[in-house]
Amino acid sequence: MHIDTRMHKGALMRLPTSLISSTVFILLAVSIWNSVLPDYAQAQDCLDYKDHPRMLGGVDTPGDAQDVVLYNDLAYLSDSVAGLLTIDVSDPVQPVLLQPVACLGDRTVSSLALSGDLLLVFTTTPQYQYELAIIDLSAPLEPSLADEVSTQVVVKSIGMLKRMFDYIVIDTAPFLDEPVLSILERSDVVLLVVDMDLPAVKNAKLALDTLRLIKFPFEKMKLVLNRVNSKARLDIGELERSLGLDVQAAVSSDKLVPRAVNEGEPVVSLYPRSRVARDLRGVAQLALDESDQVEDAEGEAAKRRWFR
Repeated sequence: MHIDTRMHKGALMRLPTSLISSTVFILLAVSIWNSVLPDYAQAQDCLDYKDHPRMLGGVDTPGDAQDVVLYNDLAYLSDSVAGLLTIDVSDPVQPVLLQPVACLGDRTVSSLALSGDLLLVFTTTPQYQYELAIIDLSAPLEPSLADEVSTQVVVKSIGMLKRMFDYIVIDTAPFLDEPVLSILERSDVVLLVVDMDLPAVKNAKLALDTLRLIKFPFEKMKLVLNRVNSKARLDIGELERSLGLDVQAAVSSDKLVPRAVNEGEPVVSLYPRSRVARDLRGVAQLALDESDQVEDAEGEAAKRRWFR
């Protein structure tokens, strides 16, 4: 077949430059794909998809899924504001969403951890208080909060929390039993908070006398006074001599505290420049490592005013 070379060249020269570039790109892409396609098809034949993870089934939850643990054929899912959910996964292709665990009430659920038959649930109350709930799963159809937690579970829980967080704050019971003593023994810093009234001082002295009898290391004990500017007229020097400890920090009495509680927000964030917020930051400094310490000249001056 005869082709007029001049007409062919002339027609090509009249094509827009952008169209020529696009044509060349398409031709180049087709050429590359045709060269790769046989290798791709051959690779598909070599893959064994049984060796790769694949999704079998799923379930839609009402909240925001945060964490999950597996206990026999039941999956416990922390679903944020929706609470703690139970999912039957005996048939992984068709998991069934069961009723939420009712014993947690209206708490918001975040992290989970499993220790034997006990489920450790990290929760937040509507008043923005952080709590650790321990649920007994030995009767999984009716899980309930464990009434009694053994010292062994407390020790295992602390060990697990230390691997998860840089700092752990434990609000102990106001008496010395075996679980509380195990917590104190494993603590790096112990803050003894004493109110400015005679019954509180007497109870603190009894607790300290008991700890001295069992040779508790008092170098990690720090005395913190609470409500120091209340109507109670106690001499701080006399209080220190009675307890055998020097006051390390103090928290003032302030009407902003109940107001912040009613607002459901910590006073240090709602009123960050208030005196009680500065006092609480000073208490937090007692538990911080040296690398995390924050200088607060105003707080240091306030502390000197309180104590001397």
